[in-house]
Amino acid sequence: MRPYKKIAFGTGKARAGTVGSLLSLNTTQTGNTDGTAEAVHTHTLKAGALYKNGQGVEVVAWGTFAADADAGTLNVRFGGLTGTVIATIAKTNDGNWLARALVFRTAASVQKSVGEGHNDNASPSTITIAAPTEDETADISIVVEVDATDADDIVVEGSYVRGLENPS
Repeated sequence: MRPYKKIAFGTGKARAGTVGSLLSLNTTQTGNTDGTAEAVHTHTLKAGALYKNGQGVEVVAWGTFAADADAGTLNVRFGGLTGTVIATIAKTNDGNWLARALVFRTAASVQKSVGEGHNDNASPSTITIAAPTEDETADISIVVEVDATDADDIVVEGSYVRGLENPS
């Protein structure tokens, strides 16, 4: 077995860490404020971080739903508030939730993603397959977006972005 080798993630000034390391972490508890879609956690993937095919990120967010019958949706988006939804969950009455997505570069400004949203009061989990088209030569915003009826209907307890790379 080969010894573990640290491999830089990104190129040039975009080297944000090593493959497998957390590139961004937010553990500030944040809820929605009203009935409009808003980014409650934002992460920035630096320009050049996905500089070759096979590089990608894992995005994970978790939190709670209020104990009420209000409607709401949580989306994880790649490319800011107008970007591609890479994971989604519909709010239910009370409970915990987990959203996770993988995004990989397949060509210049072309990515593939698969995401899942799990709500411990709903079955089955939601699977999201998407094809974002973000320009990797510019910073890419990754947001955890909530849209719910009343303040704190959906609370995000934490989220992170981890760098991944194809070992071949």
